[in-house]
Amino acid sequence: MNINTDDQYETELEFVNDFELFLNKSSNNNFGRIREFEGGFGRPDMLLHSLPLLDASIDIQTLARINPRLAPLLAAGIAAKIRSIEDLRIATGTTLKNARLIARELQTLERLTYKIDSRDLFQIKYIKQPPFQHTVSIEAKLRDWRRALIQAYRYTQFSNESWVLIDDKYVKPALDNSKLFKAYGIGLASFSKNRSLYIQIKAKYRKWSNSTLAWRSQALLSQSILKD
Repeated sequence: MNINTDDQYETELEFVNDFELFLNKSSNNNFGRIREFEGGFGRPDMLLHSLPLLDASIDIQTLARINPRLAPLLAAGIAAKIRSIEDLRIATGTTLKNARLIARELQTLERLTYKIDSRDLFQIKYIKQPPFQHTVSIEAKLRDWRRALIQAYRYTQFSNESWVLIDDKYVKPALDNSKLFKAYGIGLASFSKNRSLYIQIKAKYRKWSNSTLAWRSQALLSQSILKD
């Protein structure tokens, strides 16, 4: 007698591994991906990211080398307001001594240039636009959609889209609460053991937020890209 194979996943690791195999065969080449991405405010199971802009190689190298917490200093709006060591101290909420150390780090990265005959006045060379224009966070759970929704909502602080991925066998409870997903702009997709993907609710696309966490995620992404 033939015994049917189980049609459900036993572990989340198996679930995510299978999903990645599915992406390997079906996704286009316009997006890269990172497993267990540390975005500075949560760790999605997978982060999809657009390929970097053609003229962004120098910016990526800078972001990969800088302390991620300092990456927001390279945003155009922030960099334009920081003209002195005192400005830098206020912007970073640190001591004057530490501000000078930060200035030295930016100078080493060739992003800070002191004015002639000045020890305190300088100009920061900002990054015109983030290298990775489109990022998509995915939180995968076998059945705990509530926890996944909470985590996915956190990822909206550094992602353009945030999704929950549930084992298709257990997606019904999540669908019964579709209003919550739509209210928070979180996408819902289900994935089955036979490697079929179903888009249940589309995620809301959020424009680049220019927030501290968004810039930190660009630095962390740059580190991951160059490491690979």
